[in-house]
Amino acid sequence: MRGPDEQQDSMYTYISQEKRIPADHPLRRLSIAPERPLRALLLQVLYSVRSERLLMEQLDHNLLFRWFVGLSMEDAVWDVTVFTKNREVVRRVVRETTALGGPTGYAGIPVVGALAGGCCGFWACEGVTGDSQEEVQAREFSCNTNASRQEEKTRTLLEAKKVRHPRLGKARGLRMSEKSVARMRMAKDIGSPVLESLGPVIRGSRFVRTDVGKIVEHAGWMAYEELPFPDFVLPFGVGAKREEAIDFVMVAGLINFAFTDFRSRKKFEVEYGGKRWSDSEAMFACLKRAADEGVAVLDGEWLARATAGELARIFRGNIEMPMLAERAEIFRAAGTVLNGRYGGRFHNFFRGGSQRLYDNGQGMVERLVEEFPRFNDVSTFNGQEIKFYKLAQLAIWVLHASLRFSGGFAVEDLSKMAAFADYIVPVALRVMGILRYAPGLEKAIQSGKLLARDSREEIEIRAHTLHATALLREEVNKLRPRDRQVIIPQIDARLWTHYHATHWPHHLTRTIMY
Repeated sequence: MRGPDEQQDSMYTYISQEKRIPADHPLRRLSIAPERPLRALLLQVLYSVRSERLLMEQLDHNLLFRWFVGLSMEDAVWDVTVFTKNREVVRRVVRETTALGGPTGYAGIPVVGALAGGCCGFWACEGVTGDSQEEVQAREFSCNTNASRQEEKTRTLLEAKKVRHPRLGKARGLRMSEKSVARMRMAKDIGSPVLESLGPVIRGSRFVRTDVGKIVEHAGWMAYEELPFPDFVLPFGVGAKREEAIDFVMVAGLINFAFTDFRSRKKFEVEYGGKRWSDSEAMFACLKRAADEGVAVLDGEWLARATAGELARIFRGNIEMPMLAERAEIFRAAGTVLNGRYGGRFHNFFRGGSQRLYDNGQGMVERLVEEFPRFNDVSTFNGQEIKFYKLAQLAIWVLHASLRFSGGFAVEDLSKMAAFADYIVPVALRVMGILRYAPGLEKAIQSGKLLARDSREEIEIRAHTLHATALLREEVNKLRPRDRQVIIPQIDARLWTHYHATHWPHHLTRTIMY
């Protein structure tokens, strides 16, 4: 016989609910608030953490990271596979946050909206049906570039505590106007027309990006190197007299370009004085050899009659020096100007003139680009004139560094000099991770494909080279004493001397400007 079904709850229980839930129940799996991985990914962008695995290592011991993500001192970090398994969720959230208007989107992710339009990089740069592979790559790179532009502004706001932790403040703590979002860090004004002209390229780049985080990283060790002011010694005994030194440097400066064969990629080399010289030094050796043979290579009369055949004999080496016809034409044009205005010699050009680079149209660089068109190194980008002035600046820099102890070539505003946008310095910056190229551009350079003169890619490489070296100088000087501040050409010299013989491929452009 069945007994009565009497039910009466106990006032106290000593069995926890934990024991009633099966150990393998799905609800027992630990979950992570979605805001936390998103905040972590934002930190990865802001601080240039190379991988999600390294991000987890940082999150484990970096108190700033833990605070921003929302982890207490005791909380364990999640496994790195959380990112892998939830990438589609991240994509959707970034897209929806962007659609909601950025920083005022989801209250639970107060920061990610600020970068959603730019740092979508690896997640939201999706192709459109019918797009070519090059178009897809350009779009992806453009997204990464936009992220770089906004990166520094957002980090500044974070450090200023305008972004508040969700537990401590509201999402509206971050406010970024459209103007501040679009603005990118530019080099400080040092009075350089070259640097002042770069803005349209830096802000409108499609193929090249400057990584400011990498600049700060490399400045952290470069600042403690000596970075000496170079003491150039003109080779082969040239320069015993000031006038001869000026003539030699300036004539060499006229044709200081293109020493690599565009097809074979072999560099021009020559044997002289019991030693093998390459690149521009081989050109200097050939000029000195010609002078030893009685050729008046420094005189305007000879320059005005130069022919490609004559130059082929003078610049005989392991290969035919590229672009001999263009070099002969440059010599003839310069010789005509020297003969008509300066007694056939370059040292007369500098006699009695301003000792400044820029001086209301009468500075040395200004006069060189005006009177000798071959030094007028400019390009047009989206209708704007971009100044590079590579060879004009370099010639004056070499003269000053070679003759400064004798007082033979003073430059009163040397701090206004920018870097020398050539082939080597971009390679150094690329290897260091400071410059980043779109995949299609990287492939073209690695395969030896020629970039057209004044093409968008070529202009962006040169402009970002000048931009990055200027920012690098700023960051280096922040860490150096006042009496050990450096100028941009010292940064350029540090990069060129360490990378001019690198086997890493550089871009190739058929041009007379570098």
